[in-house]
Amino acid sequence: MSLIAILLALLIERMTVFVRPVRQHFWFESYAQKLAKFFGDNGYLAVCVSVISVLVVLLLVQDVTHHLLYGGVYAAINLLVLLYCLGDAHFREQIEECYKLHSHDQSEQAREYLQKHFSIWDVKEIDLSVLMQAFYKASLQRIFTVIFWFVVFGAPGCLAYRLIQRLSVNLREHDSSVSKVATLFTLALDWIPARLLAFSFCLVGHFGDIFAQWCASLKGKLSDAYLVLFRCGHIALKVSEDPALATAQFDEAYALVNRSLFVWLVVLALIMLF
Repeated sequence: MSLIAILLALLIERMTVFVRPVRQHFWFESYAQKLAKFFGDNGYLAVCVSVISVLVVLLLVQDVTHHLLYGGVYAAINLLVLLYCLGDAHFREQIEECYKLHSHDQSEQAREYLQKHFSIWDVKEIDLSVLMQAFYKASLQRIFTVIFWFVVFGAPGCLAYRLIQRLSVNLREHDSSVSKVATLFTLALDWIPARLLAFSFCLVGHFGDIFAQWCASLKGKLSDAYLVLFRCGHIALKVSEDPALATAQFDEAYALVNRSLFVWLVVLALIMLF
């Protein structure tokens, strides 16, 4: 059932646009902020209590609906939660739009675009390496980490990840204590999926060249997850640093991510079969 839910969610996300406007998280951010004030700005308690309380509600709903219509309602709830937790899959077009702004000397607009769509701050100078790191980070956080925690813990797993990740982004300027704790938790939750995604780059790219870099990443810090993806992806594609080839680089990186997603789905199918 997990594989079917993932396939349906990915198909709906890529083929329709109606799901994006309903992916609002302001309700949860406001809730976490109120808890932070209640606990005396204790970010750890605010994040943990806010996330766990929402998960308890989801688990109760799942328990009540588990046997309704032969499990059909339960499966539908899992699909809806997964669809809610996935991010916008059209990051290929978004990164190219950001590059166009940068190439037309609209650096300030490009920075704002990076902040809005890719949660990238404090960039001194925008170049291809910055854009590609943003691209790989988006592919990880919008798709791969969500799928990973959905497979491991079901709908509660992917919902917990998405709520924590959004707190780390949207409360960055409003509540530093909650945002810092949520950022730390997000990095921890991204660590394993990032290494698995980088390893899938080995399988669909130049294995021998990437594997040494991947092995070195196993000893890396939590904050190295997105840099590891960039390095492994860069080696897998053997791309040129010529700015004139930027569009081709985006296309190749997107194809690499799609091939990696196919590998993940095949592995998941094999696990379910055997």
